[in-house]
Amino acid sequence: MRFTKKQTTRGLLVFSALVPLLLWGSSSRKNQSINTSGEIGDPFPTLKAETLSRKTVVFPTDLRGKANILILVFKQDAQRLVNTWADIILDEYEPQVEITYHEVPMISTLYKPIGWQIDNWMRGGIPDQWHDNTATFYGDRGPYYEQLNMTEQRSCYVFVLDDKGTIRYRAEGPKSLEAEKEFREAVATLIN
Repeated sequence: MRFTKKQTTRGLLVFSALVPLLLWGSSSRKNQSINTSGEIGDPFPTLKAETLSRKTVVFPTDLRGKANILILVFKQDAQRLVNTWADIILDEYEPQVEITYHEVPMISTLYKPIGWQIDNWMRGGIPDQWHDNTATFYGDRGPYYEQLNMTEQRSCYVFVLDDKGTIRYRAEGPKSLEAEKEFREAVATLIN
């Protein structure tokens, strides 16, 4: 059966209007059952991602350190904020047995079909030795905004979790002197 150009165009318009609804409706809502406000002392919600070295990681279940540092970022232009934290983390807390570090780009479900391309771009820009430390999440970010009390997409969120996945420190935005002091204290408490 052949379609006219008008029928094909109409079909494509209907399909493209429905895709966001289909993706929204099929996105996972399981994490909404976790009762957390994302504050210190709360459990970190389950978050499944894939590292740039193509390994699946489930936070906080797969974290093995005494202190586990996670930085969640939602927009590419927030990377400059992440870098203010990454400088001290990479210089002074090189990932080891006691400390783990992951940067987690939180990317909307809408981009999942081209996720392979996005991950390839990131692989090209991030040194190979850090591919295990960058884990990309593709999915419904809404439950995480709510559960972790994150309101600003153009910011970054820093969490230090203990070995049970409990939040022991959190910060939003670029590193400040006060935030760095509190961060260092939280990490030191967990590893000593």
